[in-house]
Amino acid sequence: MKSRFKSLKSQLLVGLVSGIALVFALFWWLSQTALHNLSEKYVLTRLEHDIDLIVDHLIQTSDRITLDQSSLGPIYLAPYSGHYYAIQTPQQTIYSASLNHSDLNLPVLSESKQVFEMKGPVENKLLMLVQHREIFGQPITVYVAENHDPIQEVIVEFDTQYALLTLMAIFSVYLLQAQILRRTFNRLKPLETKLQAFQLGHNVQFDPHDYPIEVRNLVNSLNLALKTSKQQFEQTRARNSDLSHSLKTPLNLIFQLLNSAELQQHPQLKQSIADEAEKILQKIEYELKVERFAQQQSIKEQLPMQSVVENIVQGLQQIHQAKAIEFKINIEPNLKLSIEQEDAYELLGNLLDNACKWCRSEVHLTLSSQQLIIEDNGQAPPAEERQKLGQRGYRLDESQPGHGIGLSIVKRLIEAYGWDWQLSASDQGGLKVVVHFN
Repeated sequence: MKSRFKSLKSQLLVGLVSGIALVFALFWWLSQTALHNLSEKYVLTRLEHDIDLIVDHLIQTSDRITLDQSSLGPIYLAPYSGHYYAIQTPQQTIYSASLNHSDLNLPVLSESKQVFEMKGPVENKLLMLVQHREIFGQPITVYVAENHDPIQEVIVEFDTQYALLTLMAIFSVYLLQAQILRRTFNRLKPLETKLQAFQLGHNVQFDPHDYPIEVRNLVNSLNLALKTSKQQFEQTRARNSDLSHSLKTPLNLIFQLLNSAELQQHPQLKQSIADEAEKILQKIEYELKVERFAQQQSIKEQLPMQSVVENIVQGLQQIHQAKAIEFKINIEPNLKLSIEQEDAYELLGNLLDNACKWCRSEVHLTLSSQQLIIEDNGQAPPAEERQKLGQRGYRLDESQPGHGIGLSIVKRLIEAYGWDWQLSASDQGGLKVVVHFN
């Protein structure tokens, strides 16, 4: 489904170019219409003068009306000069010598004076003025036409130049506006950088004067939202920390009471109390760890991972000595990751310990700058069970030791660093955990 909101930059540019094109189109229509009307009126005025000249040179003889063509000038004598006339009298029709015996379409007159456009003997278009007059007591119709092609060519040339000028203007304005928008939006990039810093726990404050006037109210609102969010975050973290620390004292007292002589006589009751107290302790440690995540600032140092993995594997070999697990390790040479040392031990330790618990004999680890892969050759949990791994307190097998908290800590660590992970069935047979660092 397409986004409802398109790029603001694209919308501004499309709107601007469309507006300029509309304005230029309107001016073109006005100028083209004015030029056409002006040229036509000019030609018609000249044709009307020619009609007057022709009428003045009509001569009445005994039985007909004739014309003294020699007095009209050479333009009506030269063949196909582009200037033609025809005189229709009751007795005959007189054509100009410039027609050179070619036909001239004489339209039927419905009014005393009319204008026509038609094809000429050699021209594409003639502009013809026709008038009906009474001369020597007889009805006479005078047709005068002029080649209109030169004026049409001038109009076409004007249209071509105007179109080129319009395209150049639109392209120039587009480039100029694109540059202005690019510079304007570049001024907003610090917003993104500072918001990323806020996600890593830094205190962030925007100076509205560093941004365009149009977005200063938005920047002020963003400052207020960040300040409120930071205060609520600090208050919640403080309450969780206080509660966790306050529970440690009575919990220590419970562990001391477990060694009392009275409880020694009730071993089942002692074990139940010890199990529940251990769960509460794990819960407290979990919350304190979350608090530490919240306090985490940007990671400035790169941690060498080879030694971390070797230390963890060495410890797990001692813990799971009875299973004689074979660790197959593949680490990118000289690999360093942006992670706190304690978090690295927590992440890798929990994942590798979980793999050791469920493997038959092998645990595979592949670590690069892009991802971490841990697999075992045990039995992969069903897909619906894998979806629940990482939930706090969830245990795949209640008969196995543990509190269901290891993978939940791993999940919170991954979320704290902005990573993601996938749980799937491994080709080795057991569970495959992939942590993506991007």
